[in-house]
Amino acid sequence: MTYTVESVRRDLRGIARKNAHVETLTRTRQYLLSQIALAKEMGKDAADLEKRLASALQSLQRLLAETAESEARYIVCVCALSPLHRTLILEHYVHGVALWKAGEKVGYSESQAKEHLRRALKELIEMLNKGTG
Repeated sequence: MTYTVESVRRDLRGIARKNAHVETLTRTRQYLLSQIALAKEMGKDAADLEKRLASALQSLQRLLAETAESEARYIVCVCALSPLHRTLILEHYVHGVALWKAGEKVGYSESQAKEHLRRALKELIEMLNKGTG
């Protein structure tokens, strides 16, 4: 596979969506566990809640397996970037922070951040295409 700017942007945004989904499933798990404990404490049947919990856990396990497999290469390569480039990539693509705000966090204007982000993407694509990190 040859990585391009668009494919890397799409993949990074996909990582962000998966991370958000993992967070949602984790919160759902915590909520269901508390509801099951409460139902049992009150002497009520928690079978329906336990089924929902099992389903949420299966979804979470499946998503984590997919995420780990598809993101391992990106993690290695993003970690190999300079701290500035790594921060801009993670803030803008993974955390969804506006470019001007990501730039502000690292002490740059939006236009400077945009240029550094362009360089970071170029460097990331080169590493991904070479299979290095």
